[in-house]
Amino acid sequence: MITLILALLILVVGLLGAYTMNFQKTTLALGKKLASDNPLLPTGFQDAITPKMQTARNIIYPILILAVFVYGIIFFKWYWGIGFAVLTFFIVIPILKLILPRAGSDFYKEKIKKALLKRQAQYRKAGDIDKETAVNEILSRFDKLD
Repeated sequence: MITLILALLILVVGLLGAYTMNFQKTTLALGKKLASDNPLLPTGFQDAITPKMQTARNIIYPILILAVFVYGIIFFKWYWGIGFAVLTFFIVIPILKLILPRAGSDFYKEKIKKALLKRQAQYRKAGDIDKETAVNEILSRFDKLD
């Protein structure tokens, strides 16, 4: 039972890590394309287009790798804990990155666009015209990329 839980934990962490990394690569590439005319923005509009949930995933997945390490130490030996964490980060995540949609794919672009449209509606509802205008500009640039 302990081994099954560890295997599931490694799989979940691998899936989350692979998805998060692919999503992050997509936001970086799109952010740079959206602000290609401004050399003062090295990551472009990445921060502006990254959904809040992606930020949470960027925090959660390294913590879960640490959880794999701790689980391995508690239920196995210290070196197994290190091995399981290394296995997760250097083997499981790269393999799953190949299985999940590739970075830059339409899958991630659609998720980003939906998040921007949702954010735009929230700003409109809150009456924040400046932020709504900024999101409108990003969306218009986004549509020109396609």
